[in-house]
Amino acid sequence: MLSDQSISIMLTAGAMLDWKVYMHILHKLHCGGYFMEEESKQINKTLNDLSVKIDHKIEELNKSIEKTLGEKKEYAEGKITEKPLAYVAGAFIGGVIVGYLMGKGKS
Repeated sequence: MLSDQSISIMLTAGAMLDWKVYMHILHKLHCGGYFMEEESKQINKTLNDLSVKIDHKIEELNKSIEKTLGEKKEYAEGKITEKPLAYVAGAFIGGVIVGYLMGKGKS
């Protein structure tokens, strides 16, 4: 049978062990929290940098698309100016065909 003194020593030793484990875990959490905070800051900085780069790429693409569309628009306007009657007739016939096909689909 255990005496009161041995139980007291066991509780004290257990409490000391628990305290050491608690302090070790607390230290790890504190240091880990610091590193996690630094990693979080680094990740946010990297994401912001990438966001800025993506914005610049989008602006470049928009300018390129606008330039290409402008060139194609000028080309199309030039072609229409050369033969306006042919393009108007083509648009009319195309409209009639599309209208016929849409009407046929309803019945």
